[in-house]
Amino acid sequence: MTAEYYENINHFLVGLFNDILKIEGKALRAGEYREISMRDMHIIEAICAASGQEDNRTTAIARELDITTGTLTVAVNSLVKKGYVERRKDQRDRRVVRLYPTEKALRANEAHAKFHHDMVEGVMQVLKPEELAVLTHALDAVRHYFESKK
Repeated sequence: MTAEYYENINHFLVGLFNDILKIEGKALRAGEYREISMRDMHIIEAICAASGQEDNRTTAIARELDITTGTLTVAVNSLVKKGYVERRKDQRDRRVVRLYPTEKALRANEAHAKFHHDMVEGVMQVLKPEELAVLTHALDAVRHYFESKK
């Protein structure tokens, strides 16, 4: 690997990660959801995804987000106060508490999904089909690398 490739890839990966977080945060703050952070939004996204699944307990959602249950509990406490999350006892086992998104959370999640959709569409519009194929192949290799580091 040449030093030029190394520098370009390093600059690209670090810059892209930071740029996406900044742009995503700016979009969130510009809308009606400025009271929540990007971390909150990703927790809401996970709760929305889990709400239709069998396991929407704190432990399962924390595991999915790769954070501790304590960290998730603190965030959920805040999101409950802000009206984004509800805790409900399981009907079959009253010891189990499940997390559900409120209508407000579902709207926030929809706005967040639209941001992601617009981002992908914006990239796809400037590339030719053959360039999209190469990009998809290269990004798949990058994804596999990062997944192996989990």
